[in-house]
Amino acid sequence: MNELLRCGNCAAPIHVEGDAVIVTCAFCGFQTRLEAPARNKTPPGTGPRLAEAIAIALPNGTLVPIVDAGSSVPTSRSETISTSQDDQAQLQLTLVCAGATLVRAAFALAQRKPRGTIRVKLSVDVDAHGAVKIGLAEQGSSNLAHYSGTVRIVS
Repeated sequence: MNELLRCGNCAAPIHVEGDAVIVTCAFCGFQTRLEAPARNKTPPGTGPRLAEAIAIALPNGTLVPIVDAGSSVPTSRSETISTSQDDQAQLQLTLVCAGATLVRAAFALAQRKPRGTIRVKLSVDVDAHGAVKIGLAEQGSSNLAHYSGTVRIVS
């Protein structure tokens, strides 16, 4: 099964084939260790679904989907993102749904290191009523932040 992911360093697409455990970005050479994919709590095709995709809006305008439209809810997804500049003080994050801003956050970083070395785990949980909980956790520190929003659900 082929799967498309984004590089944690430069956001270029990374093609994952089969049961690969470590993948390398063809653009920047950054290596990523893969975790088991998050699974929907409801079998596909049953129950309510997410009407619109939830995505990260990159500074260049590119949208990177986190939760696809039509996903069964409740559902949980996570993505690891990283800094794009050396000694970056904060991570600017914009999550969008249906073209509208769901969450805009300036997540202050506890560590200052070269670009791509600080990792922040982004968790998105959507319940059956459309309530969205978003968590950010800086790996290697106790730095956490939580946000919330609402998305449209169809049955």
